[in-house]
Amino acid sequence: MAELLIAKGWTPPDPLALDLEENLPERWTVVVGPKVWGRTLDAVVVTEQGLAVLHARDWGGTIRVAAQGEWHAIQPDGASQALPNPAEAVRATTRALVRYLADEFPMLHPPIAHIVVLTGTATPPPDAAGADLPVVRIADLLPAIEAVLPGAPEPLLSADAQAMVAHMLWQRRLTRRQKAANPFVFRSGNAAWSIADLVAQADRAPDDGVYHLRNGTLARWFDEQGAPDLANVARDALQAFPLDARAALEVLLQETGVVERPTLSVYPPRLDLGAVVAGCEQTASFRIRQRGRGYLFGALFADSPWLHLETHTFAGADNTVTVRADTRELPIGSRPIEAIIHLTSPVIVAPVEVPVCLRVAPAPTAVRNRLLTPLLWSVATGALGALAVLLLMDWAAWPAENLHGLVASSSAALWAVAALRASAPARPQAMRALLGWLASVAAWTLLLAGGAALLSWLLAAAGVSAPAWMAALPVAAGACGALAALAGRRRQPGQADPPLLPHEIVSAWVRRGAVFAALLLAVVMVFAGWQHPDVQRVRQASQAWLAARLGEADAQLDTWSDDLQVRYYDRRAAPAEPSGVLPTVTPTPAVAGQGG
Repeated sequence: MAELLIAKGWTPPDPLALDLEENLPERWTVVVGPKVWGRTLDAVVVTEQGLAVLHARDWGGTIRVAAQGEWHAIQPDGASQALPNPAEAVRATTRALVRYLADEFPMLHPPIAHIVVLTGTATPPPDAAGADLPVVRIADLLPAIEAVLPGAPEPLLSADAQAMVAHMLWQRRLTRRQKAANPFVFRSGNAAWSIADLVAQADRAPDDGVYHLRNGTLARWFDEQGAPDLANVARDALQAFPLDARAALEVLLQETGVVERPTLSVYPPRLDLGAVVAGCEQTASFRIRQRGRGYLFGALFADSPWLHLETHTFAGADNTVTVRADTRELPIGSRPIEAIIHLTSPVIVAPVEVPVCLRVAPAPTAVRNRLLTPLLWSVATGALGALAVLLLMDWAAWPAENLHGLVASSSAALWAVAALRASAPARPQAMRALLGWLASVAAWTLLLAGGAALLSWLLAAAGVSAPAWMAALPVAAGACGALAALAGRRRQPGQADPPLLPHEIVSAWVRRGAVFAALLLAVVMVFAGWQHPDVQRVRQASQAWLAARLGEADAQLDTWSDDLQVRYYDRRAAPAEPSGVLPTVTPTPAVAGQGG
């Protein structure tokens, strides 16, 4: 028994639907009364080898077919009755189905066969079943379909494709690019005559799309114009996402098949939490970003109980998710423990996975915690500080050669003390923390020393004979890099701020004072250089040169203004250029009695 789908509004000709359901096999789907590009078809049988379009005819007598012209039905009394040739209807139906499939299923190209089914008392001719347009009774329909759509080793339509085609023929009377009977008018005044046009405008102006989705006008238009499946999607999406209508609109736009799906990207694609002391927690974060058009939203969850997520949903173009790993119930070992964070969304092609791994390490000893790790930090940063200061002194041409060692030692001590304060209690990933600290120190040193060196270079380029002590400015600023980096430390995301102890409060103020001293030093050097006599002479010369140039420009503007006034407004002025040839004047002879 075949699956039967009866289209809305179809009026059955005799018991055609029941006969088709009884006479066709279960693997096929029969869609009765579909409307395709304005044409109502009697029935379409969707098989694994293609589509069989049935043309039901309630005729009587013996049918005589003809390649061209009318057919005839010979009645029992010998009378001949003219019948319309179905060939024209077959051609029109084929064109409509091809357009329908190209619009809704552009990747599918199933064969289309036509069969005339006699539902009355008519008798087909003996050879009609093997003709180009078979004419059969309902009882002989199965072998006729198998003859026009012969089997093959591999089906042309998969089970999913058969279901989709049958469902669309049953539900959809208006395809994506087919012109509707009435347009949909947005609140902005724009009109959409097709589903594709409506989707494009709602995608460009999602606020308008959300407005019409919420008030039900979108679903009503889909119902009236012949897309009830999209109307159901619109209503279901609103119920599924009552608090996020933008997500409901995106689901509706995706179901039309007109717009592309947004792409989800994760950075970093993998979280390596390193070694974590047993019983402690470690936090990390990753970003979820959207690529392409649309509105990205979804849910995320971890597949392991020791991995906790700050949030379980995401929405928008950019989201940051904090992950917290709890090692209290994890075994200590050298092998990493792995988990996966799953990101799902109804608007992306496939779920995305973010692997997470860590290694549970035993707690460090007191010697390592209190001695070895701080010593490592102090020696490393102190040596780098001394080296950096020596390089800065050589580059800045420090005038007092005998002070190199003293300044280098002082800077190294400053960096080492800062490193002692920066080194937290020893952790298994102490080397990673040390490298991060050194990177911060290098950045602050380059920033402060570079700014001071730039100031010194500008003064030298201006011809200012700066005092000798200004050569120490890059070195002094660079030496504050360690303390400035220490002041710039931030807690990890997701960690709570613990109450500060008295010595921590003092240290915080010391760090702030170091930064303030570095900035104040730079300001003082700038002010002192600005008040230097050489700088004053350069500034006065620059002002005199600028005043002279402004005077010349003002005089030139006055000259241009006078020329324009004479040329266009003074009528006594001679013409700029002679126009034509000057007239020749002939003197008149004197008349008698007149003269002089």
